[in-house]
Amino acid sequence: MGISVITQKRSRQAPSRSSTSAVKVYACQMNELVVSHRKAKGQTLRLAVWYKIDHPKNLYLFEIVDGFPNGNGDSELFTVEFGGSDKFPIARQGKLYLTLVNSDEALTAFKESWRGTPDIRSSLLQGSFSILFQDKRGTQRLNQILSLHA
Repeated sequence: MGISVITQKRSRQAPSRSSTSAVKVYACQMNELVVSHRKAKGQTLRLAVWYKIDHPKNLYLFEIVDGFPNGNGDSELFTVEFGGSDKFPIARQGKLYLTLVNSDEALTAFKESWRGTPDIRSSLLQGSFSILFQDKRGTQRLNQILSLHA
């Protein structure tokens, strides 16, 4: 029995050629990465959003994860940068930027414009994103984040 991944692309504008090709090239890899994150012990993935999908070089993944440590008062999202690998090749010496926040801090981060949220917010508002996974709580958080900027 496999784990099903909900893939949804919200877009308010027609995707550019570069975003269409990037989605085609990396969709399987990004979905597999999210599936592996869903299997992490001690943490529950609530939302995974591939944002800035039209970026010509880099990949950006934002995840809301229950069980991820809070920022202890830091007003910036936790972001880690990865180069390509044999298991996850990235063309043109691009990077994967994985940004994580726990469910409890997610809304506060966007309300207070923590470092890292403006790029995510901009992509959401422009429709330059793809939802790779969401559960009920993740859907609620995403709707709350979107309503802050409606």
